[in-house]
Amino acid sequence: MQPGKNMHAKSRKPAVNRSKSTKQSGAPEYTAEAVLAQLKKLGDKRVREQMGTRFGITGPTAQKSFGVSMAKMKALAKKIGRSHDLALALWETGWYEARMMASLVDEPQRVTPAQMDKWCRAFDNWGICDTVCFCLFDRSPHAMSKIKKWA
Repeated sequence: MQPGKNMHAKSRKPAVNRSKSTKQSGAPEYTAEAVLAQLKKLGDKRVREQMGTRFGITGPTAQKSFGVSMAKMKALAKKIGRSHDLALALWETGWYEARMMASLVDEPQRVTPAQMDKWCRAFDNWGICDTVCFCLFDRSPHAMSKIKKWA
């Protein structure tokens, strides 16, 4: 035991950086069109059909869906890495999975308050809302100020 250490003190784990990325500022080989093509390829008719019935994911964005499972989207996002510009382009496509991917590949430190407001206004189902908020917005430096505004 080191001098000055309280043997009864609880050990604390170091803070975890939850915004890990494999590549910063994105892989240039990935464009929104290339990611959409990958998502289309990964799509499954059964998953698409279950979105509303099993998961209650409805709304205009859910109607524009390939039917890609969250596990497959997370694996693709890990392969792509982080890219703010790619995330913005994916969001603009309006596809359900593209918007989910946008929240998984965006760089939290580059998210702006205006982007947060714009994306929030477009939330039309719980899947998009939860994923964007819990995978991106909560890691943004603007999260605390948005809590007060949105509550």
